[in-house]
Amino acid sequence: MEKGGKDDRFILRLSAYMRESWATGRFWMSYAARTSWSFVVIYWKYLDERFFNKRAEGTPTKELWKARVQLLTDDKQEAMEVLVKTKVEESKEGILINWEAEKARQHLSSFLVT
Repeated sequence: MEKGGKDDRFILRLSAYMRESWATGRFWMSYAARTSWSFVVIYWKYLDERFFNKRAEGTPTKELWKARVQLLTDDKQEAMEVLVKTKVEESKEGILINWEAEKARQHLSSFLVT
């Protein structure tokens, strides 16, 4: 660590911060959160086993979610089923909805389980 100017206590070198971010997986979490198009790939390749232990060897990519679904409670699994069915039906319609903020909140809250 280097001592900084009068107002700075200690400054962590960027390289040390980057190394720690890589070692802990924080880099991948941050990257996935900022790039929704790559979230699924990053999650299964770099994050899942880091946080939830090893999966069975040879699990096909399209079946990876089944390795973790049992971590959800029954009511959350039901809510997920409803959400997936709804999203599949919406995608079949092929209509892009321009949501107003309040209607979007109401729609989303219908899927949330507390």
